[in-house]
Amino acid sequence: MKLVFSAMKDEGPDVLEWVCYQRAVGFDEVLVYTNDCTDGSDDLLDALQAAGLVHHRRHSVLGQDLAPQDAAARLMIDDPVYRRATWALWADADEFLLPLTVPDVPALVTALEDRAADAMALPWRNFGSSGHVDVPEGLVIENFSKSSAELTRMERTFKCLFRTSNQIEQLFAHRPIWFAGAKVRMVAQDLSPLPDEAAGRIKENGRPDELLPREIKKRPRVAQINHYPVKSLRQFLLKRTRRSGLGNKGRFADGYLNRFDINEAERTEIHRFAPAVRAMMTEALAGPAVREAHSAAVRLRDERVARTDPAQISREG
Repeated sequence: MKLVFSAMKDEGPDVLEWVCYQRAVGFDEVLVYTNDCTDGSDDLLDALQAAGLVHHRRHSVLGQDLAPQDAAARLMIDDPVYRRATWALWADADEFLLPLTVPDVPALVTALEDRAADAMALPWRNFGSSGHVDVPEGLVIENFSKSSAELTRMERTFKCLFRTSNQIEQLFAHRPIWFAGAKVRMVAQDLSPLPDEAAGRIKENGRPDELLPREIKKRPRVAQINHYPVKSLRQFLLKRTRRSGLGNKGRFADGYLNRFDINEAERTEIHRFAPAVRAMMTEALAGPAVREAHSAAVRLRDERVARTDPAQISREG
């Protein structure tokens, strides 16, 4: 079973598209942990769970020292849905795995199994605001189609599609932490082997290293993670009113836009999944519970973004 899982807070009506995309691209199950939502996205996930599209777990991090993602990770590793998965990916609410030279997730997993791989480093392709100040109607994957012309230093960052096993000690938002001494065969975005030590690299802060070596970053891509960290400028302003998943209170300061809001080149490869996503969303919204929860999330998001002021954005820093 191929699983995508996530930790979320206050992702609003975009939750519906994200869940439907994961199904359309070929994941068998979707597992989402939410913490302390204030925008109705947890109610929307409850409705989607009742419709059979997602497994939703509520928990709280109020009063805890742990970052929200770390708190969720401790719960996820023992979750029965995760435990029955054979392959898994942690994808945040602004991340969409995009197969490029293979049709879907099952085909990508087959390619990995053919190479006896245990994990694949899937690098980011970051997408900017694409000129949107206000929230556009329609799909995220269609509205935000502009990125940098060349790969930036931020696109050394990868997420990990991995084979679940008892060799995994902890989960982490970018990749698992394997037990010391575990034999892990990890491949790059072109399915070529990464050095043996790649799976065990740790950063100075004790978290696992999620950067591709510089000489590997520009290799061809069999698949990637489409990353939409900005969306419209009003959505960005709303996003930075909340604590990041890693607990970094200042993470979404104005300098963030210098790194991520780059709109030089049009990239539409992901659009091939849009019809399936749209059809699945339409089917889900035919259910009264999903429709009502989604509409409520839209209303609350619109009320909140209306109070933001894009004129205050500075790109310094």
